Amino acid sequence: MQVSTIPMESLAGILSLQLESGGKARLVVTGDSMYPTLRHRKDVVYLIPVTRELKRGDLILYKRKTGQYVLHRIVTKPKNGTFICCGDNQWEKEPMREEQVVALTDGFLRNGKECRENAFRVWLWIALFPVRRPLLAMRRFLGRLRRKLS
Repeated sequence: MQVSTIPMESLAGILSLQLESGGKARLVVTGDSMYPTLRHRKDVVYLIPVTRELKRGDLILYKRKTGQYVLHRIVTKPKNGTFICCGDNQWEKEPMREEQVVALTDGFLRNGKECRENAFRVWLWIALFPVRRPLLAMRRFLGRLRRKLS
């Protein structure tokens, strides 16, 4: 199967048509913001239309005010209609409004196998959000140390 890289601006129209018809779309993950849950150019997410109320822990595709499309997790859902999102490999919170949501994920494809997120792992990672920055810094430090020792 041949894979082509298409800018998201061009893909957005096709994606919205696919989702509006009740279909499921596949999107190759780019970037490391959702690592280790999703790996850059290795994993594929299944996107579906948002047909239910979004909740904490949901992995969503949304469009920033700059026009950039982002796949991040809802970390908190305050009552004022604004969600707080963040990538699993990040610690900076990003506010986002519900009307910016393009799609919801419905699993992913890893190494040719369909996968679902582990609910406990998602809950734990969100619960650890306040200490995520030092945890990620420690993981990077240990990775560098391991590479130097190899």
